Amino acid sequence: MDPGKFQRLYERRGGLPTWVARLFAAPSTEPITFSARTAPYLLNLLWPLGLATKTAFNDKSPLASVQLPFFASTGGWRLGKSDKGDVYFNRVETMRLDAAQESLVLEAARRTFRPCCDNSAFFQDCNHGSAMLGLFELAAAQGATIEALYRTGVAANAHWYPREYIATASYFRAVEDRPWHRVPPEIVLSKRFSSASGWRENVGPHVRGNKAPGGGCGI
Repeated sequence: MDPGKFQRLYERRGGLPTWVARLFAAPSTEPITFSARTAPYLLNLLWPLGLATKTAFNDKSPLASVQLPFFASTGGWRLGKSDKGDVYFNRVETMRLDAAQESLVLEAARRTFRPCCDNSAFFQDCNHGSAMLGLFELAAAQGATIEALYRTGVAANAHWYPREYIATASYFRAVEDRPWHRVPPEIVLSKRFSSASGWRENVGPHVRGNKAPGGGCGI
């Protein structure tokens, strides 16, 4: 990541908040906290982490093909020292993940979907997919269990897709008589409820107006 490019991007949006600016000045041990205020910044901070972190499983990623430069996650990442995001894919040893931790990340990523498309976080073809994968990798490197990864994934998606997840929570309460905190996170993140087509088929009919899910996938 090029700090100058990142800062110039946000200068046009009113400037970086202090907590983000500090990340470019010194290491931080502050916990990552998702909120309506922090979520957009975390998306762009985590995006290159998932895109660039070198892992064994990324050798078999659907991105690892001649189409690599043309995905939203690769072609859309222009805040590195190179303007070509694809040159960073699976190239940087950002953190140490042992085989067991990589296995947890891969399991969670394959079962975690997002309402902007029908692909899992393992198929990180957009910024949300890359950011989710990076978040899983960071959490696993710090000892998170598979259950913790799923809880973290729900927290992230709920703030990146608030409209869809509010509707999903309402669906579980109204249709299945289950409060949000009692729905297993892996069910929420599943293709049935968090992919674009799954959400549209299972949650959409219970939402007034049945608006198509989605969200911007750019910087």
